[in-house]
This record gives sequence, C-alpha cells and structure tokens, in this order.
Amino acid sequence: MTDTKKGAVNPSSSIESLPAFKSKKEILSKLRHHPVTIVTGDTGSGKSTIIPILAHEAGYTITITQPRITAATALAERVAQLLGEEVGLTVGYKSSQHKCYTSDTAIMFATDGIAVANEVSGHGVANSEEHILMLDEFHERNTSMDTLLALAIARQKRGERFRLVICTATLDVAPLQAFLKQELGFAVPHVHIEGRMFPVKTKFINAAEAMPTAVAALQRGLNVLVTVPSVRDIHKWCMALDQKGVQAEILPLYSDLSKAERDRVFATYDRPKVVVATSIAQTSITIADLDVVVDMGLVRVPTLDKAGMPGLATAQASQATCVQRQGRVGRTKPGTYYQIG
Repeated sequence: MTDTKKGAVNPSSSIESLPAFKSKKEILSKLRHHPVTIVTGDTGSGKSTIIPILAHEAGYTITITQPRITAATALAERVAQLLGEEVGLTVGYKSSQHKCYTSDTAIMFATDGIAVANEVSGHGVANSEEHILMLDEFHERNTSMDTLLALAIARQKRGERFRLVICTATLDVAPLQAFLKQELGFAVPHVHIEGRMFPVKTKFINAAEAMPTAVAALQRGLNVLVTVPSVRDIHKWCMALDQKGVQAEILPLYSDLSKAERDRVFATYDRPKVVVATSIAQTSITIADLDVVVDMGLVRVPTLDKAGMPGLATAQASQATCVQRQGRVGRTKPGTYYQIG
C-alpha cells in the first residue's frame, strides 16, 4: 500500500482518462448548489468510481448503494486501489454478508438492502450538506431502491440538508425529473457524462452459434464473458466447455458463490478465461481484460402462478439490459459484443 494523502487522487492512477473525470467541474457544482442531482452516462464512463472519488476529494462523505453484493465489494476495492490504499480505510463496503470499514471510512459502498435498514433504524446518511447518498444503477429499479428514494424524499421535504445523487446508465430522465419536481417542489438538474473508452463492435448470431463463437474466441487467446439467465445454465455451459477440452480458465459467476470464488473472475491467468455469469455481471463490475461478450439475450423475471405463488420465468432481455451487457467490454480495450437475435 502506498501513502496517499486523504482525499487526494492517486497521481499514478488512470482515473483522469475516464470520461466521468472530464465532468468534474459540473458534477461538483451541482453537488454544491443543489440538494438532488441526476447523473447519467454511458456504461463504462466511470460514474460509479469517479463520482465518489471526486466527492471525497471535495470534502464530502458519501454512501453509494448497489443492487448486488459483488458490485459493492468490487467497486470498493477498485476505488481504494485508485486512491492507492487498501480497502477498509478511506473506502469500505457493507452488505448482509461482508463488512470492511472503519469509523474513518468516508466512501462507503453498501447494498441497497443494508442502506434501507440503516435509514429505517435512524443510522442512514447524516443530516449535513457534507454527506451524500448516491443511488447507483437506479435503472435496475427494485423494492429497496424505491424505498430508499421514498425515504430520501421524505427527509428532503422535512428540510434535511444531505445531498442525493441518482445515478443511471439507461433510465429515461424526463419522467424522473418530473416526479421529483412534483414531490420536492423544485427542479432537479441533470448531468450527462459522454463517452466510452474504446470502440465495441456488435454482431448478431443465432443461439446455435453461441458456443462455437465463445470457443473460437478463446482459441484466439481472447477473454470471454457469456451471459445466461440462470445458475443451471451456468453449470451447463461450464460443463460443455470442459467437455470440449477448451484450454481456458472456466469461471462461473453468480451471487451465491463465496467472495473468494467470485473474485477469481478479476484475476489474470497465463491462458484465456471465460466467465459464465447471470445478470450479476451486467452492472458496476469491471472485469478489466474482457475482449468478447456472448449475450444469450435472456433474463429471469419474477412471476406469479395461477395460485398466486411467486416464482421466476425466463424472458427476453430488454434493450436497456443488452446495452448494459455490451458495456462489459470496451472499458480498457476494444471489444466485440455478440447478441442472440
């Protein structure tokens, strides 16, 4: 670990090259002068990493919510690395399964469920202009996110002074701005971050071509992400790749794995790797050395059967979801996105 002045950006890092850093002046101006700000930007623009760093550099304490444990822990580790520190000091994370922070932690990544529990128990973001609650990946809308937004609006209506940032890659902003204006009585500004780091080619294939496409990429020494709808599909893909004798690291990725098992996808190997993942991999997680995404174009969605019992069904992924998956490549080098269609 290198010594880095608290709040200063590590000069040896590459964060100044990320598109989000170019919006530094505008982002900080909105934080200073507005209680609520919406930030949008292309997948891979650095929203989730750079905004917390800029806020900390400007003297804020910030809590950033994430819809998944893996995203919260991976982002905390990445931001700590950019600051030249170990995670658990200036930057920490908190979820139902893992905690790593101190009383001095100023950048906290938390799952949205934990953030709701903190708010309800009175241990949420402090009532101060120097504290920020950032709802990240808001386009993934779930009960916890909506609850957090409702609680934050209620606090703002009571005159509390904390800053609220709503961050998204694909959400249509106009309806959200209209809703917030109606609820809060003032216009909410919007900052859009332009740009992707590297070009991504999109190619359409049919389902039968998915496996041969992934294998061919691995044989060329490329690192591949395959997105599938369920854990069962992950196991089928991993077994099929193993049976084909593919000379690659075959790495499953889903939420029930241990942190150590999930962290294997971020490692580098002396041969290509293929990560076979559910939707856990489509937001906030940067697997830096990916070259190819093979997207099966499917998701699992909650349903109710005829008896009213909840379950999950497989459905076509939305266009917004496909954009998110495409954004897994093109972050550190050019990439190719193969979509079933």
